[in-house]
Amino acid sequence: MARWNIINNVLNIQEYTLLQFDCKGSLRKVLRPLGKTIKYSSIYSLGKKKYILVEHNIISVIAGVIVCDMPNRFEQIIKHWAYSEVTQSVEFIKFEHQTTLVKNGRLYLVDDTTIIRTFEYLADIFAILNYTQDSFSDGGKYKNLEELSENAIAQINSGAKILDIGVESTNPNSKPLVAEDEISILTAVLGNISSLRKQHDFTISIDTYHQETMQWLIDQDIDIVNDVSGNAHLNMIKSLSLANKKYVAMHSLVVPANKSIHLALECNPIEHIYAWMNNKLKQFSDAKIDLDNIILDPGIGFGNIPQQAWYILRNFAVFYNLPCELLLGHSRKSFFGYTNNKPVTERNLETMLVALKFINNIDYLRVHDVGIINELYPIIHHLY
Repeated sequence: MARWNIINNVLNIQEYTLLQFDCKGSLRKVLRPLGKTIKYSSIYSLGKKKYILVEHNIISVIAGVIVCDMPNRFEQIIKHWAYSEVTQSVEFIKFEHQTTLVKNGRLYLVDDTTIIRTFEYLADIFAILNYTQDSFSDGGKYKNLEELSENAIAQINSGAKILDIGVESTNPNSKPLVAEDEISILTAVLGNISSLRKQHDFTISIDTYHQETMQWLIDQDIDIVNDVSGNAHLNMIKSLSLANKKYVAMHSLVVPANKSIHLALECNPIEHIYAWMNNKLKQFSDAKIDLDNIILDPGIGFGNIPQQAWYILRNFAVFYNLPCELLLGHSRKSFFGYTNNKPVTERNLETMLVALKFINNIDYLRVHDVGIINELYPIIHHLY
């Protein structure tokens, strides 16, 4: 009875829409055009279904997102609980008082049915797996494929949705790898990772800028090609898209990275990168490449000095109106050296703080340590 008293006391919520969605990618497509200032609730789960309450009268949605205009009993509870959360009414305290802590949220039990207000964020996380000897942060970390697989499982269990696998380093002191050798190493790596996918739910991304490797990947069990050069041939990108694989185009001036080659100091890096992204999207569109399969990355640390990198991060919202998904890859990079002298491997806290600024506004974050984000996000989520 107490639960229904809470619901009956909630004010009119007609200006809010309860959405049910299949995946966060579909939800992000609906939310982004509404703007940054729109209020929305935590993500709620009811069995395998996920919900979010949005401060907007949404009529038109996309595939994978449903407007719950005739909510059932349990969806009504979610709507009222979420409304109390968004408006921060005292009713929220009453709801939360009847919950218990579970792995990923607060569980509310109604007649043997569980509703969870989750601690999920809107972005999907790329976990970096570099099977190399000379990557700037984790080169030589894995001595064999078994250790790589163990870390892959750990990252997935920590909340990663995507494993981004690279077998060639692009740091300034790295040794270039020819495509033939890259394919040879990837063949062995993918054998292990694909086997893991039969037991765990995750997406596979391959970090490569070699055209020959991309051509080979078209027929492989992977989902994303992450190109740090951002300069693959249009025909190659179209072939990847037709094979239902996504392509990440990262802005860079030279690969491998070279600290002496960067944007001019008088150049506005946001204007430069935005123009580059717009030009890329026009090329893709003219080539009839599905923009739903395109992800753009501004390339923090590639062709920009620390002062420019911080400028890009502070003004990142400019990119949100682009008609494609966005990725931010800032993990442990050298621009953090502008604020402290920590070794590269000790920059996880700094990486997490930047990630939390963008985690509900961007599509993808690419990081080395997923676990620390999932440990600290619930705290930030409850403060802001």
